[in-house]
Amino acid sequence: GVQTCALPIYEMLMISLSGQPGEGFAVSTEEAIWGVDLLPAMEIVREILACAKPKSLQNAIFDLGILERDEVLAPSLKTAFAFHLGGPIRDTMLTHQALHEGRVSPHNLTALTAAYTTMPYYEDEVKKLTDHKAHMDKAPKKVLWKYGAADADAVARISPTLRQMVGEEGGQIGRA
Repeated sequence: GVQTCALPIYEMLMISLSGQPGEGFAVSTEEAIWGVDLLPAMEIVREILACAKPKSLQNAIFDLGILERDEVLAPSLKTAFAFHLGGPIRDTMLTHQALHEGRVSPHNLTALTAAYTTMPYYEDEVKKLTDHKAHMDKAPKKVLWKYGAADADAVARISPTLRQMVGEEGGQIGRA
């Protein structure tokens, strides 16, 4: 799973990754906003994101916009790293929406985590500290990192279940 967390002005605060269900990692990008050179760390993230292994994202349209922007598209942003995601891109939100077409069903990560995983609810602290996630920069870094890592883990857990459901429907969903 891959997740981003961005400020309302769309500076990226972190990238969260999961290589498999049950694990999540948060890589802070916030220091770039304050002038710290993150290039060595971002080159490692760039290699991970560019590899041919499939990527699962929740709301990929948003995350791809944040991850793939560059200094031409966003000249004033310090976190425009111009990442390229290699391999197939899978969007858990859009897959769930396609599977439940015509039914009233929430497609957000909170609902999908509750429906398709055994993970406990983990958003209380970050919601309380950030005005219901409207100001993610207000959360202490450790709270934000734990939240981001849990999000990436949730996506990694949800994606195989949704892919199995798509297979049972005889379809294919995602960017090749």
